Order: sequence, then C-alpha cells, then structure tokens
Amino acid sequence: MLDCGHCNAPHTIESLSASVQLKAGVGFREVRRWQTRLTFQRLQQFNQDFAVPVLLGIAAEEQPGTPLYHMLSTGFMPQLPRAPRAPPRPTATALSMSSARVDFERPFDHGDGPILGWVCGS
Repeated sequence: MLDCGHCNAPHTIESLSASVQLKAGVGFREVRRWQTRLTFQRLQQFNQDFAVPVLLGIAAEEQPGTPLYHMLSTGFMPQLPRAPRAPPRPTATALSMSSARVDFERPFDHGDGPILGWVCGS
C-alpha cells in the first residue's frame, strides 16, 4: 500500500514507471555516474518497501564499455580497481645547491593493477 499525497488514502500499486534524464555533456560523466547510482539506490529501496515490477527509462550519453553503460545495462556498478597504498616516506639528500637525490621504495601493496609510473613534485 502506498499513501497518496493528494487524498491521504492508501492505494495498492502494481508497478512503477520511472523516467530519468541524466546530465548531458562530455564533461559530466562523473555526474551521470552518481545520478545513476542514486537512482538505483532509490529504486532498490522502493522495491524493498513495495516489491513491485519497475519499468525504468533512462536517457544518457554513454558509450558501450564505460562503467556507467555497464551499470545501466546490468544494474550493477563494475568493481573499480583498488588503488595502491602510499609508498613509505621518501628520503632526500642534497647533492649541491641546485640538485638533490630522492630515494623511495615502492608501495608494499600495489592494489589491483600495475603501477604505471611515478610522479615527484616539490
């Protein structure tokens, strides 16, 4: 039963139809990802409360192979690789007034993928 906001009486519902328009534009992929995740969380909560079929229409600018496309087509967010842990603190030795040597060790845990490079900054 669902309480109606208009007449304050309970109504039986047999299905839910929803339409979602995700943020458009090339620079908004992360926004669409969070919009989709929020939509799925709310639908999941609705379904736990009412257990009815849900028909969902989503308009999104996603290409096959992207994590969001996977989520939209399967209902599940793909597991992203776990990042490596930070390496131990580096040591620096002054070689002259204008140069130094920086030594560091690689992280003990490299995460779920290879470490492709290092970036040093001051």
